[in-house]
Amino acid sequence: MMEGIIWKGSPNHYNGRNGYQVDHITLHIMVGYLAGTDATFAKASSQASAHYGIGADGTIHQYVDEADGSYSDANYTSNNSTISIEHEGGMAQGAVCTSA
Repeated sequence: MMEGIIWKGSPNHYNGRNGYQVDHITLHIMVGYLAGTDATFAKASSQASAHYGIGADGTIHQYVDEADGSYSDANYTSNNSTISIEHEGGMAQGAVCTSA
């Protein structure tokens, strides 16, 4: 793990990558804040995750090990062949994407 990344862990992931190799990065925008994404990804019932979440202040949380597939794209092949990154922002007031 890279320095400064906070491990949060999510139960929502594939163990391994099921024969796929990483060949792309998926960028998503959270509709809200990092804390809400932490809570959603922590619940098995959400069936959602990403490898990383980045807060507006540059804080980075990791939910899924890069050796595993995340539940991020609603597509089995893409889930197993991507590194997925959620960015704080979207529709919540005051939550903006950051260059950090």
